[in-house]
Amino acid sequence: MQYKTNTIGKKTDIEQLISFFKKEKVFSTQDLLKFYKQKEVAVNRNTLNWRVYYLIKKGIIARIGKGQFRVGNLGIFKPELSPIIKKINKQLKKTFPFLKYCLWDTEQIRGLSQHLPSLKLTIVDVERDGMEAVFHSLQDKFKNVFLMPDMEVMEKYVIPAKNPIVIKTLVSESPVYEIEGIMAPAIEKVLVDVFFEEEFSTLRGMEMSYIFKNAYEMYSVNPGRLLRYATRKRKKEEIKKFLISNNLAAK
Repeated sequence: MQYKTNTIGKKTDIEQLISFFKKEKVFSTQDLLKFYKQKEVAVNRNTLNWRVYYLIKKGIIARIGKGQFRVGNLGIFKPELSPIIKKINKQLKKTFPFLKYCLWDTEQIRGLSQHLPSLKLTIVDVERDGMEAVFHSLQDKFKNVFLMPDMEVMEKYVIPAKNPIVIKTLVSESPVYEIEGIMAPAIEKVLVDVFFEEEFSTLRGMEMSYIFKNAYEMYSVNPGRLLRYATRKRKKEEIKKFLISNNLAAK
C-alpha cells in the first residue's frame, strides 16, 4: 500500500508500521519516533506529530492514553444491562436520587474469560456513606443481598446463593459512564476490580492474563486511567507489574 510522500512523510510505509507494531498491545510516541528514525534519521517531532494525527484519522492506529497507542480502531466497552440491574437502578434512583453508585455483573466479563465460573453475581458499588442505607433498601426488594462480604462469607453464603447481589464501596474518581440512564463501569474499572477483588479470586493466574489480553484486543483500554484508578485503590504497583509481565504496558 503506497501513500503520497507529501501526505504522511517521505518513505513512510504503512504496512510495515502495522506489521511492526501489531505484536505490541501498547506502544508509545517514543516507540513511533524510533520506528521512523530507523528509516529517516532526520525526522523531527513536528513531522511525527503530523503522522500520528494522520494515522489516527485514518484508523490505522488508536490513541488509548497520553502518548500511548495501539494498532487499529477499537470499540468502546458497552456491557449489556441485565433486568436485575435495571430493577436495582430504578429503586435506587427513586429512593436515593442524589446517591452516587455504579451497577454491573459478572456476565459483562463472560466474553473476556475462557473459564468464567457459573456464579452470576450483581455488584452494586456505592459511595461509602450510603452503603448501609442501600443494603437495607435492597434487602426489602431482593433476596441474597450482601454487604462487603469477606472471603469466608463469599465461599459460605454468596457463591451458593441464587443471583446474589453484593454491595461494595465506590472508590472516588472511579472510571464510570452512563449507559441507558444507568451508571456502568468503564473497562478500566472492570479490569482493576476483577484483578483485585475477592469475588474474582478464582480467576487469578493464567485466566486473569487471558481476560486482560482479550480486553486489550477488543476494547479501547486507557492504561493511564486504569493506573489512576488502581492508585485510588492503592494497588498501582501490583497491576503495573502485571501489565508489564503480560506485554500490555507501553515501554
